Amino acid sequence: MPESVKVKIKTLSPVHIGSGEKISPSEYFYDNQYYYRLSMDRLISSLNKEQLEKFIELSARGLSVSEVIDEKTLEKFVDYKLPLHESAKNYLKRKHRIQVNLEIKTAGKAYIPGSSIKGSILSGVYYYLIKEKADKNLKNMIERREKFYDIQDELFKLLGGKNRFFHWLDVSDSDLKKLEYSLELAHIRVADRKGKEIRGGIPILVEVIKEGVEFEFKMKQPSEDSPDIKDILKNADGFYREIAKKEGKNNLPREGYILRIGHGSGVLSTSFLLSAEKSGIKNYQVPRPQKNLKPLRPGDMPSTRRFINDSNLGWIRIDFLNNSSLVSKE
Repeated sequence: MPESVKVKIKTLSPVHIGSGEKISPSEYFYDNQYYYRLSMDRLISSLNKEQLEKFIELSARGLSVSEVIDEKTLEKFVDYKLPLHESAKNYLKRKHRIQVNLEIKTAGKAYIPGSSIKGSILSGVYYYLIKEKADKNLKNMIERREKFYDIQDELFKLLGGKNRFFHWLDVSDSDLKKLEYSLELAHIRVADRKGKEIRGGIPILVEVIKEGVEFEFKMKQPSEDSPDIKDILKNADGFYREIAKKEGKNNLPREGYILRIGHGSGVLSTSFLLSAEKSGIKNYQVPRPQKNLKPLRPGDMPSTRRFINDSNLGWIRIDFLNNSSLVSKE
């Protein structure tokens, strides 16, 4: 039975893997350096009836909690604090009050779920299989946009399994990091293809994993019949480097295996557009959320992208530990 291998992740840009939870301006406050998430249960239980009624009334009007309760009092009820990224500092200077999208956490610490890594790798594996091994029948299925599960079954047969339930790779969750060390609050701006900010774009404040943070996790080839881990990562790396080239991102390291995870990864990372372009599948298309826009077809680029300042989201690098070294694959 193959043994598990230890792997290191380094974030090459901010990463947001959302917990699905959002907090309102009544649940946080900030100063020039930090954002403070409040424990609302402890705060509310400390208020008398009159204070609580006033708090509810003013919060319903969208006021910041620091406009209702003085910050010295609020400091007693801080759950955690995170540094402000420069983008958040600039945005909050304008006194905007919006929700914050929270980063996924466990036991009060930051981590990267193994499912996020595995899903990202799988997108790269699909790209390789469609480009290198797909027959006419599978290409026709993709072109006709047949049920995704049926396409998955055919792709996993090319990977060595019987269907999409093939146990092809095990990926653990990463180790845990202290929040203040690993996370920060950032502002995401929506821009056009050239990076120019789009007026009227919906502003987003998010907790993100900082650029340059390192995590460790384990990967395992479930059986001798499963694909080799290094081959899988090599195929995924080729996919994401191709996306980076199309997006004009030229500063990725040559060493290591490149992946993209989390919010802002973009439609090229989460569809068959690039596979279809490289395989001559001309009629494949991806509908857009805006009904007035034509669907994206192979060779098209998304009309909008998301940035934190001038940085794309979600880029990471993977290296093996256990005395394994990675070299350039070019």
